[in-house]
Amino acid sequence: AGFLAVLALPGPLLIALWAWPGPWGVVVFPLLALLWNVGSPSFYAGFNERSGSRTRATVLSVASMVGRLVFVVLAPLFGAMVDRSGLPNAFGALGVMALVGLVPVLLRVARDEQPKA
Repeated sequence: AGFLAVLALPGPLLIALWAWPGPWGVVVFPLLALLWNVGSPSFYAGFNERSGSRTRATVLSVASMVGRLVFVVLAPLFGAMVDRSGLPNAFGALGVMALVGLVPVLLRVARDEQPKA
């Protein structure tokens, strides 16, 4: 459950950068980096618990590839949005995308943690 908290925080922080742009972003950026660095081991530990030993390496490899693919797709879109509408609006959009992307993860975890009948 700890990794879910780490996954849930970046979206609201990015939306806060949109809602209240200003110098306090100097605090938020290191916090986002800290969340990423704390969250990655927790995220991979969650994968390890949910995958069998025969598929663990494949699951971790695919998860890493998907993460990189998301970055490759979103980075140019984020840059274009910054150019067109400004940095605060781009942060807000990225925060909304982070929250929307979190919904399937939360639904999957909730389904997996239900007691088996």
